Amino acid sequence: MLAGTLADATNLRPKRMAGASKGITAHQIGWMRMFHARTETYRAAQASVTDAHARHPHALLWGNGPTASSDGQFFRASDRAAGRGDINLHYGSEPGTKFYSHLSDQYGYFSILPISPTESEAA
Repeated sequence: MLAGTLADATNLRPKRMAGASKGITAHQIGWMRMFHARTETYRAAQASVTDAHARHPHALLWGNGPTASSDGQFFRASDRAAGRGDINLHYGSEPGTKFYSHLSDQYGYFSILPISPTESEAA
């Protein structure tokens, strides 16, 4: 399960992830992704991790959890996407995408969503 999730997170194909992992095959990773890696299972897993983080005693050192902040972040893409010719007034011609993330006062992310460009950015 972890190898399949990590393969998704790093955009590695099952064969490359299996080559980098000890004791797991590309078939096992592919099977996990086909039958277990869905939006609802990722959301449930994220909620489990966030809840466990909030209950951990060390998290209370930063706050008790009722306050949160959110921010849009731009993540650059590989150079292969540069040939598209898109120009963003704020980020220039660098290829990439934006995500809107929500962070609790305990420094735990509880929601990260891809966001569409604004009208001025899309023009």
